[in-house]
Amino acid sequence: MGVEALASSILERITNFFLPVEPVDASAPLPATREQKPNLRLHSAPAMRVYVAAPQNFDDVRLCADQLRNNITVIINFERVDAAMQQRVNDFLQGVTYILGGHCQRVSETVLVYAPSNIDVSKETYAYAVPAYVKRTSLSMEEQNMLGLKDMRVPKQ
Repeated sequence: MGVEALASSILERITNFFLPVEPVDASAPLPATREQKPNLRLHSAPAMRVYVAAPQNFDDVRLCADQLRNNITVIINFERVDAAMQQRVNDFLQGVTYILGGHCQRVSETVLVYAPSNIDVSKETYAYAVPAYVKRTSLSMEEQNMLGLKDMRVPKQ
């Protein structure tokens, strides 16, 4: 036996004395390891809100601009204002919409939709609703009441 073999056997004995080797049972089940699941968070879509207004004067338009700033779609009914006031309100809200990166869509002669940048209004979306809306609003208030239709106008605040 060489010096190296003698040194390694002495070293093994000392190691086994201080750190004994435990026999491993092959049939024993391994401890259950905890499976790491990915940490995913689901975010629900925020509720879409729409503000409908029929401005009587230019002071009412500031509320519409505030709604647009809060990423709320604004639908304006211009039936109760004259052409000059309609142009003034439209110019103001077009400017607000442009600054916010949104867009404007005409629904009918007197109804416009001002949408913030996170909303997309396509013509196909409201194409189905326009005939029903025009039919309902073309009736007089008396005719609507006789047919049991509700008043579609925004109440005064």
